[in-house]
Amino acid sequence: MLDEGGFGTRSILAADKLVFGIEVGEKQTLWLRVRAKGTAAHGSQPIPDNANVTLLTALGKAMALPPAKPHPVVAEMYPNIGAPLAANKYTAAIQVNTASLTTLTAGVGSPVKVNVIPSASEATLDCPPAAGRECGRVYFRNEGAHQRSARVGRDHQPAGRSRPSSSGTPLFEAMRRAILKSHPDAIVTPMLVPHGTDSNKLRAKGLIS
Repeated sequence: MLDEGGFGTRSILAADKLVFGIEVGEKQTLWLRVRAKGTAAHGSQPIPDNANVTLLTALGKAMALPPAKPHPVVAEMYPNIGAPLAANKYTAAIQVNTASLTTLTAGVGSPVKVNVIPSASEATLDCPPAAGRECGRVYFRNEGAHQRSARVGRDHQPAGRSRPSSSGTPLFEAMRRAILKSHPDAIVTPMLVPHGTDSNKLRAKGLIS
């Protein structure tokens, strides 16, 4: 199966090196929805049970992520490229656990009233873990305290896990030879992508992708 994901670059993967990455794996997709409950009140009278403050505190803890072990595909990239990966948001995303706060929803009325503290607020996070770590061990490590207070809840939508495709296949070798025929000085390496593709589900079915 040929899908999206790989590319040739002189800067993204390594500085001043022509590198063609063939995407053989991706980080697990993980979307979290976080909800906080509190007491509705007038904004002129601050209260400790403010859903917005509770949500922000929980998000801060969720996004304080631990270091990750290198994904096997990234570990294969290092010697192939022969230099540290270039420093940018793309290479950073494939080497570590990441969490992006994508939406925040709160407020009362339309348009939202500035002087009203809402009773509930909600946020979503796009946070694919590196090396397939269990999401519960990476995100919301302090969740127990939130559960006891019953003020913060979450649900998650993970994609099916799959093993990366091997770079030792006739398909990969054919692509490598084709690239080197046009660019004999290029580096060709398997690569990991930080986003999800259809290949994730196809690899779970045993297809080389």
